[in-house]
Amino acid sequence: MKTSKHPGEWLLFLVVLIPILFLVTGVVNLQISAETRVLAGPDNPVRISLEHFEGRFAQNNNLFFVMQPTRGDVFDEETFSAIELLTELAWQLPNVSRVTSITNFPLIVSDDDSFGVSPLDERYQTNGTTARAELMAEPWVSHLLVNEEGSVTGANVLFVIPSEATAEIAEIMAGVSVLLEEMEQTYPSVRIYVTGNIALMNAFADSARRDVAWLIPLAFVVVLGIAFFFLNDMRLLAALGTYLGLCCLGAMGAAGWLSYFGWSGHILNPATVAAPIIIMTLAMASIIHLLSGVQMALARGGTVTDAVATALDESGNAIILTIVTTAIGFLCMNFAASPPLRTLGNIVAMGLGLALMMALCVMPVLLRRLNITPRDVPSRQLSALITGISRRKSFVLLFTALIGGTAFVGVFNIRADDDFIRYFDHSFDYRVASDFTEDNLTGLNLLEFAFEAGDDHGINEPAYFQRLDAFTNWLRDQSGVEHVTSLSDKLKQINDVLRPDDAPGSLPPSRELIAQYLLLYELSLPPGSDIADRINAPRSATRITAVSRHITSADLRDLNARAEIWLGANNPIPGQHTGHSINYFFAALSLENIRSMIIGTALALVMISAIVLIALRDLRLGAVSLVANLLPPAVGFGVWGFTVGEIGLASSVVAAMTFGIVVDDTIHLLLRFKKEKALGLSDEEAMSKAYVSVGRAMVITSLALAGGFGLLMVSGFEINSSLGLFTSIIVVAALIVDLTLVPALILAIRR
Repeated sequence: MKTSKHPGEWLLFLVVLIPILFLVTGVVNLQISAETRVLAGPDNPVRISLEHFEGRFAQNNNLFFVMQPTRGDVFDEETFSAIELLTELAWQLPNVSRVTSITNFPLIVSDDDSFGVSPLDERYQTNGTTARAELMAEPWVSHLLVNEEGSVTGANVLFVIPSEATAEIAEIMAGVSVLLEEMEQTYPSVRIYVTGNIALMNAFADSARRDVAWLIPLAFVVVLGIAFFFLNDMRLLAALGTYLGLCCLGAMGAAGWLSYFGWSGHILNPATVAAPIIIMTLAMASIIHLLSGVQMALARGGTVTDAVATALDESGNAIILTIVTTAIGFLCMNFAASPPLRTLGNIVAMGLGLALMMALCVMPVLLRRLNITPRDVPSRQLSALITGISRRKSFVLLFTALIGGTAFVGVFNIRADDDFIRYFDHSFDYRVASDFTEDNLTGLNLLEFAFEAGDDHGINEPAYFQRLDAFTNWLRDQSGVEHVTSLSDKLKQINDVLRPDDAPGSLPPSRELIAQYLLLYELSLPPGSDIADRINAPRSATRITAVSRHITSADLRDLNARAEIWLGANNPIPGQHTGHSINYFFAALSLENIRSMIIGTALALVMISAIVLIALRDLRLGAVSLVANLLPPAVGFGVWGFTVGEIGLASSVVAAMTFGIVVDDTIHLLLRFKKEKALGLSDEEAMSKAYVSVGRAMVITSLALAGGFGLLMVSGFEINSSLGLFTSIIVVAALIVDLTLVPALILAIRR
């Protein structure tokens, strides 16, 4: 093996490698976040509106304990005692502010002309049958804390936590584990499920931890395994592993340093932990042409130094071009409405930048010092395939047009929809508990409104409660709405007790009575059961909550749109016509992200196509490249439309992201075709030689991309799994297009 002829290469090697090693140290600054609201930026209008609503009333950071007795119902003595114990233990959890269950729910009671409230457990001790009937008739309980059959009940626990509360969430869930263990030991006949926003945030952080712990290492093994199958050289594999590791760790370390210096967007969450997997698969796809080219050059004779120089000459420009176009696709994710998706695109782009510097400055130095095994291309199979395509160009073009047209029909089946409750698969306790709750007790999709009076203390007006009651009844009539919590129901209950001569369900007729009834009720409530979260401080608005069961984001957006129309027509107070909740936050965000990515996708297409056209300097080859870019995503979206049918938060960025990915193999094939043509070969000869030269590397890169992104499908987080599945479909379609359509199209249009 000869000594390098480039005396300055070691200086360049160190100039590139040392900063990358420094960047790697930044990974210690990365933190896993449990905050779900990071999926929208602090300037997002829906997030601002939600936080303003919570500031006027209270946050809904809750845990919902759902209890199912294995025998009897929830009003049996043993089960009722279990609910009492759970209520007591829940008060001992960290940061708890309120616990509401059927045992401590304050029922309105009256005796002659007296008025008061009494917890159900006191009523239960006197007469269990009567207490059960009273509770089942309570509008704030039915279909929320107990089902119609009395077979399942729930306890709602509210917490006061800061906006970024990862540590607090972990502390609360640790307390929940202790609580569940004690409940299981004391009442083994009662099953308990835990859902709610706190459980959602815990699942959010847990998903990131899982993917970091095992999905990223598994992806590293799979990508290297695919490479070794084709390269069959442990020395090349070691160099490749070093290259991929530094690309991933360097990019994540850079994100860590940026986070350390105040760029809060670079905090690990389920959406951004996919970055290392994406970086290693894309870096592998970029460098494999160089590694394969070195093996092929060695098979033709010569030294390793000469082989590296030949491989760089043959594929260097294509490597630069493919990395640049791929990075552009990911940078266009900055048009996404969701900051974690923007962060994901930026981290991957940084990783690709590192991959480019290492591919040009570090890998050649390493490769020149390895005793690489020569490996010739299995040209017989590739030659036979290109010969068949050349002879049957018309059939290939017609068949591809048929497939593309069929796939395009599937695009029309796609709708913008998802369900944030099901962002996690059944390996998460949160998902299991949420499904059980919706199937057996109540819904989990909330939509809350601040029903405005317009003036301070305006809620005391009879006309206000008449409008509030009308809106409450309208909500209850809407499809999917399971339960509505409204202060008008409570006021009618009080009026029934204190004015028995009025028609049942009547509202107080005067402002004075309303003010007195509300004050009397508030003074009668025990500590921890006040209604401060239902009335704002100036008493100019009340909170109304609609709970929906088995609805999706599109359904929730539709319900909110109809509610806005009703409020605009029947309670036209400025600035109060939209709904709020973490559920609606996700529903609005997914649609906003799809709309915002239309611009990003269009820009990615224009920029990548322009760069490729400039590099090729041939309009006909540029047209072929454009078809090769557009067809695989079109096929992917068509397949998605026929199979899944829904595009949510993650799927919206796939088109922009994959434009830069699918063009890689096309660029290598077209540039090699041009180079062979420059040597004076005919179209058929040039295409055959280009096809045989880069075909093997095209297969390796596509399998690596499909394998790497395919691994994301086993992530328990739906955003990652959808991203992986969608991209894998497009990558496979791109490989088929590059191996069949592109050669046929080039030969057809040039002829």
